[in-house]
Amino acid sequence: MEVLTAALLFAGGIAIGAASALFGIGGAVIAIPMMRIMFGFSGSEAIATALPLTIPVTLASAFKFSKYNLVKYKTALTGGVAGIATAIAGAYFTEFFSSAQLMLAFSALLFALAITTATAKPREKEEKQTLKTKAVSTTAIGALAGFTAGFFGIGGGAILTTLYMKIRRMPVKQAVATSLATIAVFALPGAATHYALGNMNVPALAVLLAGSLTGAWAGANHSLKMNENTQKKLLTLLLATMATIILANELLKLA
Repeated sequence: MEVLTAALLFAGGIAIGAASALFGIGGAVIAIPMMRIMFGFSGSEAIATALPLTIPVTLASAFKFSKYNLVKYKTALTGGVAGIATAIAGAYFTEFFSSAQLMLAFSALLFALAITTATAKPREKEEKQTLKTKAVSTTAIGALAGFTAGFFGIGGGAILTTLYMKIRRMPVKQAVATSLATIAVFALPGAATHYALGNMNVPALAVLLAGSLTGAWAGANHSLKMNENTQKKLLTLLLATMATIILANELLKLA
């Protein structure tokens, strides 16, 4: 790997880690388009390399948030366990799609999440729900997030944060912190499956990881201080921007 390439990957890793901790998204929303557009990775290679990147980053960020009692551990465990099998299934499903198809689908997902996040009502505290409602909704959210984690390599955080706000009716900071803890549970089997399929770029992963851990710690500190409405708006903007960049890049390749 060339020195310039390694330096750019490290700098990108810092941005990925910061975004992960700030928005609870695992960072792959940035990592995948960066690897695809800047470094020419195939769609499956970008996805496979992004997913394991989320594991140590989310663990470090979740640990930081746990000191402020923002992580709902039962929710994280329930959602994480529900997503384990679907994460493996999602990783295998990537073998049936071309790079362009994967990226176009990823773009559509991000647009949908941006709209969902924008329409989620900000809350000062979690709204009360019955235990059964919580269990069913958390299991469904975890299963969906697990599949998207395996299929799109995004760690599932974009799904988790958005749906924890929208369906579980959590405040933004609690949704972010719990999303990070949930990702750590089911990202590992999805990453292992991608590695077994031979899609992962291990040298690039190592450099990205070094930068992302640095960014994650700084991002978590900033997240704790940020106004929740501002945090929600910035997450919406990030999702919509990344979706637009990916869509434009794939359409140009097809033209």
